[in-house]
Amino acid sequence: MSIIYGLPPLKDSDDPRILLVNRFVERALAAAAPGAFLVEYFTWMEHLPRWMSPWRRYAEDCFSRDSIMFEKLFSDTKHKIEAGDATDSVAAKLIEDQRTRNLTDKDSAWISATVYSAGAETSSGQLAWFILAMVLHPEAQERAQDEIDSVVGRDRLPTFQDYEQLPYVRALVKEVMRWRGVSPLGIPHRLCQDDWYNGHFLPKDTTCIVNSWQLNHDPDVYGPDADDFRPGRHLDESGKLMPPTPETKDESHVSYGFGRRWAVFSLSLR
Repeated sequence: MSIIYGLPPLKDSDDPRILLVNRFVERALAAAAPGAFLVEYFTWMEHLPRWMSPWRRYAEDCFSRDSIMFEKLFSDTKHKIEAGDATDSVAAKLIEDQRTRNLTDKDSAWISATVYSAGAETSSGQLAWFILAMVLHPEAQERAQDEIDSVVGRDRLPTFQDYEQLPYVRALVKEVMRWRGVSPLGIPHRLCQDDWYNGHFLPKDTTCIVNSWQLNHDPDVYGPDADDFRPGRHLDESGKLMPPTPETKDESHVSYGFGRRWAVFSLSLR
């Protein structure tokens, strides 16, 4: 909430603003699950009138309700800026660029909401797996801590200038995301054109679900111990990061997906 809206750190996880946004994230994740609605199987149902389409009424009602919430969060940021609060945030950057990017308040409010929903649940889930990995593998935790102490010390936080000097920490992060990515089947994608894969014809509009879990645990790629947590698999004999696994966009795992990344998010941070 601080990054997106410039709010001071919220100390209570039961803060009404967090609860409301988290409920939106839960609904969005549930709706994104394959087969969440019958219309996905029986596509002819999309032509039914609204009164016979409970999924459409549900989506439209959620959109109306969530728009009120996100537009208020965005307008609150706008009012703070007008009052002289120059706190950096994604919403503040969008407000600054609204005119040049031809964005309405509703557009900007939903861009901010999208960035939140993309980062909140995934970040907290991945951190939970990281904590579990450290509990199960104290030797990895100790090695990472020793590297941080030797490069960063105990008197400051790490910066991007330290990045290249922390190969084990970087390998540990890669391994957590490979070992237990938060989205084992990724997000369903729909083909925008006809395609072929391994001799199979896939027509335009086909919904594709990628088995990211299997790709991240492929013994032909990661070795016979692919199911084990071992950050060292990403390092060479000298302790430096090895070249990334092919076709993983330099990540050595596929937990980030396969298409273009969040272009809107990157634009908002420029």
